[in-house]
Parts: sequence; structure tokens; C-alpha cells
Amino acid sequence: RSFHVTGVQTCALPIYLTGYSVKSQFRKSYQSSTAINFTASIYDANAGEVRLQLAPADTTGVRAGRYLYDIELTSPSNEKIRALEGLVILTPEITKT
Repeated sequence: RSFHVTGVQTCALPIYLTGYSVKSQFRKSYQSSTAINFTASIYDANAGEVRLQLAPADTTGVRAGRYLYDIELTSPSNEKIRALEGLVILTPEITKT
């Protein structure tokens, strides 16, 4: 699945993401040493949009439940910015073939 995060902002102004890199993970708690990486990329640098992707294989062995995530941007000058954080809710597949 792909998810688009639009309008990444700071102080109500959009962050133009040209030259930035993005990283995103989710984990069970802030203290958890185990993390799952989203495939994160800049989707539209001028609009401040990033894309998070997670393939079914990425969650093999991960139990259903609530997890914490964040999106971290790194500027061209190597400044780290936590742009967004929240909850990821993983649910088991319902429809089977």
C-alpha cells in the first residue's frame, strides 16, 4: 500500500522538500528496539508531499495492533525535522482467496 502525506508544514508554511531526504518507521512503543521501516520518498517536493509505502511482506510476523510512527525529514544542511507522528493500526486480512 502507498500513503501520501500532503502539505508537510512548519509554522503554517509549507516545507519545500527539494534536496531533503525522508525516513519513517513504526514500532510498538517509544522504547521498543524493534522497528519496521516504511519505504519513504519525496513525492512532490514543491508541495511538501511525501509517500510512505508498506508491502505485505514488510509486516509478515508483525502482530495486529496499534503502533507508533513518525516521519523524519533531513534537510540539505543535515538538520533533522520530525514532520509528523501518530498511530498505525495493523489489522489482519479479512478477505481470503
